Amino acid sequence: AAERWRRLVVTPSTASALALCIANWLAQLAAYWMASRAVGLPAAGALALAALVLANIGGIFRLTPGNLGILQASFALAAVPLGVPAERAIAASLVLQAVQVIPVLACGAVIMLYGSVTRARRTTALAS
Repeated sequence: AAERWRRLVVTPSTASALALCIANWLAQLAAYWMASRAVGLPAAGALALAALVLANIGGIFRLTPGNLGILQASFALAAVPLGVPAERAIAASLVLQAVQVIPVLACGAVIMLYGSVTRARRTTALAS
């Protein structure tokens, strides 16, 4: 049974997926760290790691769009034991959220605008 399990799990595609997963977590950690450093937090590394773990645990439930509030709470909860003021940690979380959300919203707006223009042109061409 163990050999069968190993053949099913230990494959090149599994290794690739694991590598991408690790790269994603490291990129997230870097983003959390940079947001913490951007607002001048002293314990940026420890805060980034703790906030990342808490945000991902809190994000399991997807209680709000874009995890708004969940991310801020995770930064605040991670900050207090490290001696970092919660309001500064929340500022870092808002920087992080802006960097993550604004480009996605902008791309979505461009795609919607392009779709609307294309649809309007097609409708005009069909009506002619």
